[in-house]
Formats: sequence, structure tokens, C-alpha cells
Amino acid sequence: MDKLKGKTILFLAPKFFGYEIEIEKELENFGAKVIYFDERPQNNFFTKVFIRLNLKSFISRKIENYYKNIIESIKDEKIDYLFLVAPETISLKNIDKIKSFHKNIKIFSYFFDSIKNKKTALDYLNISDKYFTFDYFDTSINKKIKFLPLFYIKDYENIADIKNEFIYDICFIGTVHSDRYKIIKEIDKQLEKLNINTFFYFILLVKFYSYFRNYLKKILEILNGVKFHLNH
Repeated sequence: MDKLKGKTILFLAPKFFGYEIEIEKELENFGAKVIYFDERPQNNFFTKVFIRLNLKSFISRKIENYYKNIIESIKDEKIDYLFLVAPETISLKNIDKIKSFHKNIKIFSYFFDSIKNKKTALDYLNISDKYFTFDYFDTSINKKIKFLPLFYIKDYENIADIKNEFIYDICFIGTVHSDRYKIIKEIDKQLEKLNINTFFYFILLVKFYSYFRNYLKKILEILNGVKFHLNH
């Protein structure tokens, strides 16, 4: 990765379990200067919902002011790369503004969610010099979309060498969305017949007001017979 040595990267990504910090560190290890900003203007409940449901018009002023400040703060830098990870907030108009200050900038986009779950992902295809997805099936949409398996941090590199007795044969920890819960429950039924010990930890990312939280959780557990965990 010598090509990154001495280069400056504008890195825009949502905050997601600290991975944005690890990615920034790794880019710096390759010798790059990294300027990181959260891709979202805020991470409160309403901002996330409006962005995720593509209702950004409700917070358009907040988004525009946020990116106006970012563009102003980096306009005197010599930016070589714009690295977008799971973008859904920055507009093509603001990307054009960044390009107007940095004529030779290269744009790399990476998505760790399937395009079918994030329709706005394709908005960034034509403005990207390189465009990657973790979902192999996305590559059939357009030949410009390249497959790149999901990243992981080095903490998990030698996890197989840890000498522990395993309690479970199969484990799943993840958020509940689309048809994921239905599929996992179907798999669980099949595994039960094989006497395979499983552990499933379902996370609900949508947070309601605090006084609804415990009530919602109890209702979901009664209806589905499964323990849900609400993200805080």
C-alpha cells in the first residue's frame, strides 16, 4: 500500500461499533493522512430514521450546514482520495463541491449492506472511481460494482487459537431487519432436529422514547417467544 504514503484521504463513514476508528488507524499505518468525519450530521433517533427512510428533506438544512462546514474546513487541504463507507447522507451536489476544490481527487465507495436494502447506494455508482460491495450478488447489477469481502479488525485474526471450551455449536449476533429474523428462526428449527446447540442474540436498532422501551420489548418477546435486545 505504498501508493497511500504521503496521500491525504477524506474519510466519510457512519459511526459503527468503532470500526471507523480502526479503518482510520489502518489507513494511517499505510502512511496516509486521514481526515475523518461522521457521514451523518448527528446520530440521534430522528436523524437516523429520516436518513434510513430516505426522508432527508425533513432535515435538509441540518445536512447542508453540516457539509458546508466540512467542505469549508478542508478546501485548503490537498485531498487525494475521498473514501466513502456506506454513504447515505452526503449528496452528489456536495460531492461535486468537494471535487471543485480538489480537481484530481479519486472517489472510492464501499458498502457493507446489500443494495436491495439500501436503494440510494446506486446514486454513488457513477461518481465513484471504484465501487465495492460486500454482497457478491450486487455485482450482477452493474459491471462497475466489484466484490470485496467484509473487513474485520485484527483482534479477531487469531480467534481460532483461543483455548476455550465452546458452549454453542452455532452462534448469531446481529440486528433484526428485512427477512433476517424469519430466515434464522427457520434455520433454528432445522438445527433443533439435529441436536445442535445454538445461541441467537437479536438486536433492535430502532429506539423509541424511553418510557416505551421496556413495554415494546415485552410485547415483542410475548409475540415471538424470543428475547430481543434494544440498542441504546
